[in-house]
Amino acid sequence: MKKQQSLHIFLIFALLFSVAVSAQKKKNTSVTENEIYYSENYKSPKKIDFVFSGNLEYRDYFFSDLEEKIKLKFSKEYIQISIRYSNKLPHYISIGKTDDNTMVFHLNIDNPKTLSERNGYDRVVKFDFSGELFQPNSNITEMIFKSYVICKHDITTENDAIVLYLLSKINKE
Repeated sequence: MKKQQSLHIFLIFALLFSVAVSAQKKKNTSVTENEIYYSENYKSPKKIDFVFSGNLEYRDYFFSDLEEKIKLKFSKEYIQISIRYSNKLPHYISIGKTDDNTMVFHLNIDNPKTLSERNGYDRVVKFDFSGELFQPNSNITEMIFKSYVICKHDITTENDAIVLYLLSKINKE
């Protein structure tokens, strides 16, 4: 009986240890904020026009993956969105009932830097990530953030974290 209890206790500690080790490995990837600014009268928007800008080589994989995750997460939060690339017409517009003024949210990603290279697949990369939310008619800036993203292999591995980060900034959490 005591051997069986010892075995159970050992298995529990082994499981807890493996969870702790994997959590530490996960900490190597993240979205880290450098600066954030909100206007005095900031109010969370219910209608946002996302504009992706920065290095266009990210268009086909980073922005397209981020776009899909934004569509899913923001629709669950009942936030209407449209998505476009700099100086282009929107290629996606969600359908909703909100007649609130649309805010424009410029998202920019640039300056990739390889922090470490481990046979290509496990490389660690850092990207600058910034955004500006403003009212299009008056150009009043409602929010600005500057951050960076550290990820393994490529930036799409952190798109879920990026979308959660964007939602937390929009909702001012």
